[in-house]
Amino acid sequence: MYIRNSSKALIISGGKLLLNRCCSRTGEYYALPGGGQRPKETLEEALIREVREETGYTVKPLRLGALYERISLSKEEMTGHKLYFVFVCELEGTCAVHPSETDPCQTGTEWVPLDGIEYVNLYPLVIRAEIRRILDAADCLFLGSERRTF
Repeated sequence: MYIRNSSKALIISGGKLLLNRCCSRTGEYYALPGGGQRPKETLEEALIREVREETGYTVKPLRLGALYERISLSKEEMTGHKLYFVFVCELEGTCAVHPSETDPCQTGTEWVPLDGIEYVNLYPLVIRAEIRRILDAADCLFLGSERRTF
């Protein structure tokens, strides 16, 4: 199992946060747009491509806001190791094209009010808890590491 880099976008417009609405076996949840980095692709290139594919919007990364690590383990072996690079972004233009490649669990994209975001089922939960701090910080925050056993 290798480490997977994932570029995620915090995009705020008009007091709302752009999120992917998702559904899995555990129910409905939200996730930041973005995804996995491909070979020979920078984190920023991955971010721009993934946000465009999933939401139809074009973004400009302003700064790296946070880093978070998650290791998933079954009782026998490691099943995943992911580094989340969370970028604070702005929209480039106001028009979105139709999403071209959504994630398998993704059912849509929504602008969710930032006020009350602490009550939204946003995954990973550590990002939900730290959104305001990420937006307000001048430097990149390390949100910690998590090991989950299934």
